[in-house]
Amino acid sequence: MERMVGEQTIPFGSDLYRAGLRQFETNLGALLDAYRDSGVPVYIGTVASNEREQPPFIGAPSAPAASYTAAYTEAERLLAADRAADAVSAFTRVLEIDSTADAFYGRARSLGAEARHADAASDYTAAKDRDRLRFRAPEDINRIIRRAGEAPDVHLVETRRRLVTAARHGSIGHDLMLEHLHPNLDGYFLLSDAFYDALRETNFPERWARFIPAESARRELLLTDIDSLYGAYRVRQLTAAWPFAPPGSSDRSLDTLRGRTVPERLALDVLTSRKNWYAATDSLRAWHIGRGDLHEALKATLAIIQQYPFLSEPYARAGEILANQGRLPEARVYMLASLDRGESAAVLSVLGEINRILGRTNEAEANLRRALELRADDADTMFRLALLLASTNRSEEAAVLVDRILERSPEHPGATQLAVRLGLTAPR
Repeated sequence: MERMVGEQTIPFGSDLYRAGLRQFETNLGALLDAYRDSGVPVYIGTVASNEREQPPFIGAPSAPAASYTAAYTEAERLLAADRAADAVSAFTRVLEIDSTADAFYGRARSLGAEARHADAASDYTAAKDRDRLRFRAPEDINRIIRRAGEAPDVHLVETRRRLVTAARHGSIGHDLMLEHLHPNLDGYFLLSDAFYDALRETNFPERWARFIPAESARRELLLTDIDSLYGAYRVRQLTAAWPFAPPGSSDRSLDTLRGRTVPERLALDVLTSRKNWYAATDSLRAWHIGRGDLHEALKATLAIIQQYPFLSEPYARAGEILANQGRLPEARVYMLASLDRGESAAVLSVLGEINRILGRTNEAEANLRRALELRADDADTMFRLALLLASTNRSEEAAVLVDRILERSPEHPGATQLAVRLGLTAPR
């Protein structure tokens, strides 16, 4: 982040500050004009950041007067001594000397301690706006966004208001943000829900026949332990460096950290690039299957599908898990989706078995015969087809397949039992 910043100090209301606002408004207008000219409706959201629990990065005067320093020190002393009411008055005196971000933030903390949360929220916002390190957008940016939202084919989404409403005491903090401005899981869910509601309210792209309630969507969120841990590790790295710490700082403790659990080790593998996310999440799927947790295994597999919807193999793995859970109609859907993305003898064989159990005999036979065209010597596919043939009064055809299986695999358990049923051999 240190390398990204061209101008670290931009005072509130300065010429450079106003130039930044003009540039943002010009660029936003040009972008919206381009979409409008192409007939594309736009949904634009207001911006939010951590105001309550992120102190100003550069919040003191560049050259504080002695009177400011003395008054600010006294106000901080009163707040530390749990004299919140006196601290409110003291910080107000500081603000009369110089309306700095630090002074607004101190008064906000004091007001919060007095349970004057609405007043505190206003001061937290004022402190954020006056932070001279411009990593968090001031409310002037939201005023520009709201004006832009009045244009034709532009729909304003009040995402900041959605977060503020949900935030503790009406001020956004770590309950919704990871650090200074990146939402956590709860925050991102509120953002996405605000846009989802806006799309539904405006009937985009057409009138909705149904919608997914927020509670249902939250329950089905495809977040794995790897995702949560990786996020925690990355935030730890980020907040150990500037501007959260002095320039040149970093957290090297993760370099030697050893995970105690499989998810921890896999998340560290992703963090250190020993594995990519796909490989690590697939390893997590296999680990959950090994411990018999099919629900979590399915979640990991569906997370891969969500990220890579064009790959065939994850759909097949999801189908296998669903089949093992006894959810055969759903398993069939995923197997078909896998085949849509690439033909596979193994998938055709499993799909044939699923269709056989579901009573879709013709489909099952077509699946199994095609699987044998692709892999003629597969004993399990031959056995599945033999079962189907036997169940549809085609015992002679089934017997031919059983003989072929037993020639290759004399101990095949299913084939030996079916041979007895077909009268090919005496029971052992």
